Amino acid sequence: MLEPDRQIFELMLKELKVRPEEALYIGDSLRDDYEGARGAGIDFCLYRGRDQVLEAHQKRRIL
Repeated sequence: MLEPDRQIFELMLKELKVRPEEALYIGDSLRDDYEGARGAGIDFCLYRGRDQVLEAHQKRRIL
């Protein structure tokens, strides 16, 4: 079982004993991390390091 299979995210929730709405998943891949997390109902935050290039459709936001 690998990302973006939502079952891996559901297993994580079960192991941590938290509900999807209580979790935030931080990942660096829209395809692997975002799709799986959102498929399991988990909020997602995209992390990009200084040396990583944003994809053309992404806008830089500093929080």
